[in-house]
Amino acid sequence: KSKAIKYIQFGNTGFHEVSSVENQNRPSFSINGRKVVFRPGESILEALIRARIPVHHSCGGHGTCGTCLITVDNLGEIPPEIRLPRTEQEAEFAQERDFAENERLACQTEALPGLRISVPYLSDG
Repeated sequence: KSKAIKYIQFGNTGFHEVSSVENQNRPSFSINGRKVVFRPGESILEALIRARIPVHHSCGGHGTCGTCLITVDNLGEIPPEIRLPRTEQEAEFAQERDFAENERLACQTEALPGLRISVPYLSDG
């Protein structure tokens, strides 16, 4: 019988215990090798903040500063029919700043299961 590992997760109601078994069926992505569980419809930035992973977002997540820039490392593996298009705000910003196709703003990108993203200023551990 496998033992369920418990850890503390920060949620809307504060800290609470969550078993690893409970999280196995929840959608997740990884950032710099760390697994992040997210809620459907949540932006990558919202999921990172809720997971207490420090990510820059000086404009408060409105898509105007560019400080939450991420790289989607496995963009080519995501089927085109489920890839989310850039929001109008992000598309304008990306054009002005000459973003590569796999560079996205975390505040303007909806989290998808299986995404592997990286942020240069975060450590791998």
